[in-house]
Amino acid sequence: MMAKGGGINFMKKHVTISILMFLLLISLAINIFQYVSSREYSDDIVGTYCTGDGRDEEDEYLTFTKDGSYCLYRQSKILEEGTYTEAGENIFTLNDSDTSIISADRKIYRPDASFEVISYAKISDTPVRINIP
Repeated sequence: MMAKGGGINFMKKHVTISILMFLLLISLAINIFQYVSSREYSDDIVGTYCTGDGRDEEDEYLTFTKDGSYCLYRQSKILEEGTYTEAGENIFTLNDSDTSIISADRKIYRPDASFEVISYAKISDTPVRINIP
């Protein structure tokens, strides 16, 4: 024979488990959303990139802005300026030089005039022109 209130305890446990499962699913959805959002931000091309550690005056810098403009420069000298467009997933075209570049893992890969690939590491999420008059 079931003790008095046994059915009520079963219902309380069932409701509690259902609520906990619901909260777990909500937490999982929030975590997935935050993970995807952080990946999108970190893969964003906007920012400043450099070929070296920034100590050598021959290091090249690339900056990309949200409005679609870019600047390729060395400290104190602009080499190229223009606009860029997204040509595909992580592939961009520098319109003024008709050069395709690849963005991956916080780096930019750009071919030079002799078709050697130059690697630029992201040094800032903000486009900054260093020592440009």
